[in-house]
Amino acid sequence: MDKQLIYQVRKHFCLIKQNPLNHQEGIILGYNTIIPGIIKFNDIQARITNYRVRYREEGVLIDTVLGKKYELFNVNGRSFNDPFIYPYNSTISFTYDPFIGQPSGFDIATPKELTGSVRLVNLNNQNKFNAELLWNAEYVNNFSIILGGVKNSNQQVVPFFRLKTKDDGTLIIPNSILKNIPRDRFNKISVTFVRKYDKLVQVQNTELYVSSQSIHTIIVDIP
Repeated sequence: MDKQLIYQVRKHFCLIKQNPLNHQEGIILGYNTIIPGIIKFNDIQARITNYRVRYREEGVLIDTVLGKKYELFNVNGRSFNDPFIYPYNSTISFTYDPFIGQPSGFDIATPKELTGSVRLVNLNNQNKFNAELLWNAEYVNNFSIILGGVKNSNQQVVPFFRLKTKDDGTLIIPNSILKNIPRDRFNKISVTFVRKYDKLVQVQNTELYVSSQSIHTIIVDIP
């Protein structure tokens, strides 16, 4: 049995979108943001944190800050968590109190709790393997898997690929993808399942992007 580290993340965040950041291939990676008021989820005021985007361009990992975001964050086993209870497969009340203008609000749907497993399978006793992924399907439209490596030196997780796939409960990641994680620098593989509900709302001439996520990460030793 592979040694695995598993943890769950429940996350709510909101962006006030402005100018987009475009990848050199024309893909929108994110938006520059502003902070125009106070935001609450279930009457709990969201923290203001850096809105970071990490991406690869010409083989180089770029980490940039596009502004700020409102966030409530809860991770299993972490000593500090935001003081809110994330209701899976339910709704959360969202309120927006701008510095100029009248407060408004609406409900945000939350996804079903995401759980999964990862099994690395050797191919014909060679130094090659596939990754067999299983999870509890919900068949939502916005589902992805982030594949990364864990550095030998400092155990930092570095993302390599973001895979868009159906939320149908199963996926095999072939060796042709996994071999791109160099084993001389990474001794573990990180697989993160992301199930996300998005909502884009126009409120008082401001475009709000609200995301409700269940995130399940598994870290597996490379055989």
